[in-house]
Order: sequence, then C-alpha cells, then structure tokens
Amino acid sequence: SAAVRHVAPGGDVARAHVLNEARDSASALIGPSLGGVLFGISRVAPFVGDAASYLLSAAAVAVIRTPLQESQDPEPNTKASERYLRSDLVDGLRFMWAQVLLRRTLLCAAGFNFAYSGLTLLVILLAQSGGASPAATGLLVSVVAIGGLTGSLVSPLINRYTAPRHLIPAVGWVGAVVVPFFAVTTDPIILAVLLGATTILGPAANAELFALQVEATPENLQGRVFSAALFLGSCAAPLGPLVAGLLFEHANSWVTAAVFAFVMLTVAVVLTITMHRGRAQPALRE
Repeated sequence: SAAVRHVAPGGDVARAHVLNEARDSASALIGPSLGGVLFGISRVAPFVGDAASYLLSAAAVAVIRTPLQESQDPEPNTKASERYLRSDLVDGLRFMWAQVLLRRTLLCAAGFNFAYSGLTLLVILLAQSGGASPAATGLLVSVVAIGGLTGSLVSPLINRYTAPRHLIPAVGWVGAVVVPFFAVTTDPIILAVLLGATTILGPAANAELFALQVEATPENLQGRVFSAALFLGSCAAPLGPLVAGLLFEHANSWVTAAVFAFVMLTVAVVLTITMHRGRAQPALRE
C-alpha cells in the first residue's frame, strides 16, 4: 500500500485505493463460497487454493518494473539491517501523532471500526433471536459484503462530486442516524441492509484518508506511517464484539444500539470539527 503512489496512473492514489477496496470486498464475497466448494471436493483443496493465491500474488509483484521507492540518501548512522519492526512502528506512530489532522481522523477511524465490528455481531445476534436459520445468517453476511462492494464501485463518483471535508464526517453521521433502527427488527435482510448502509460511504472516505496520509508523509516514512495508521485504526475493533455481546446479554438490543449510535455520533461530531479546521491542509481539496 505504501508503494501505491508509484504505480497509480497519474498519481491518483485515492482511485487506486478505491480499487483495492473493491478487490477486498469482492474477495470477502467470493472467498467463503469458493472455500466451501473446495472443501466439498477435498479437505486439502482450500489450503492448496490459498497457497496458490499467494503464489499468484508473488508472481504479480515480481513482474512490476516500476521503482516502488524514490532513491534517497541513507539515514545517518542507520543501517537497514538494524531496523526492527517495533522501532519502525514507533517511528510511524511518532510522525502520525505529530500531525493533528491525521491523528484525529485515525482515532475516529478506530472508533468507527470499534462500532462496526460490534454491530456486525449485533445483527447476527438479533437475527438468531428472531429465529433466523444458519442459511439466513450466512445470507446476511453475504448481503453486507455486497454492500461493501457496491460502495467501492460507486466511490469514484462519490469522490468526484464530494469534497473530503464533507465526505469523511458523513460516514459517522450516516451511522448515527441508521444504527438506532437496528433495535426495531430481527429480520436478517433488513438488518443486513442497515449494516450495509453504515458502510456505503466507507470505501470513498477511506480513499480520501489514504490520499491525505500519502500526501502528508515523507517518502522514507510511507511504509512506517501506513503500518502505524493501520494499527491505530484497527486496534479497537476487537473490543466491539465483546462490548456488543455483553450489552446484548445483560441489557437489551435498545441499549446496545444506543451505545453504538452514540459512538457513531461522537465520531461524526469530532470529524466535522476536525475537517472544518483542516480546510487549509493542501490534501483537503474543496
């Protein structure tokens, strides 16, 4: 991902990131079904297929002839062989934390990912409490994946006509409006549509955030900052299902939905203020 700026046509990293999002959504939609088919053929087949996919990826990378990093002088008193994963992550976090716009948007991304992961479990629990069959629950997950793929496909149009300072906060506002409706139904299809609605703007917003990070980061820190951003943005996601499960078991669906709606509302307010104050940033086009 840190090398995208060197291979994206015309340096359009936002569009390149959208294509990556579409690829991931398509994989999430097709992968489980393909794995089931392969498992039906042989227990070994899914693992062979997975290994083959990595070989294809390695071959695709091997044929890239474009330099993936600008030439640069080596850092003083530093050898590449002496770098460790921990120090690289710390370097990335330190740089990112010093950039107010990056820091606040990524903390909000962590809050959104926390809420989304919790809501994913909540819709499954609600569907099961309404008597949904395992097949219906599986269909629910597929519909959500279709929503992510749809969001990726329409992202270029959204990015073309919506400024980042409006688009990025809109992800939180949509979630804050939609999430309370989770508590009024147990129909798996309706739940899937609601969950998909919370993420329909996600791919477009992620593309703009990625472009913002690339624009603000020096070449020699691209990989480290991207790793730090990925870490910070996803660090709270594992807590979402835990909180959702505890609230659903010890309270009710209304309380659970209200808590996650409040998280989304907080994300929306903070992002709106942050984007308004960050309008002077060169990466934030009008």
